[in-house]
Amino acid sequence: MTGIITGASAVGTALGSPLIGRWGDKVGHRRLLHRKRVSGGTLLPAASIRPNAIWLALWQWLMGFAVGGTLSTLTALLIQFSPKGREA
Repeated sequence: MTGIITGASAVGTALGSPLIGRWGDKVGHRRLLHRKRVSGGTLLPAASIRPNAIWLALWQWLMGFAVGGTLSTLTALLIQFSPKGREA
């Protein structure tokens, strides 16, 4: 069951990163980062109050989605604010 819960988080991260990255290109990465911060802060306490392991796997999937989106948004912001030629 631990593997399923961990895998759910990994799948959420893999799906969330490209989808939310494209959304950030449209909406703006800074604005999206604030939204992801709120969603992550909301999902974390909800994951601790779960009735069984299936619900925990669902919450972990959602948290993975939020974390994946946050990582792609932070990467885009770092590239945006880095001096030209020093992005790598």
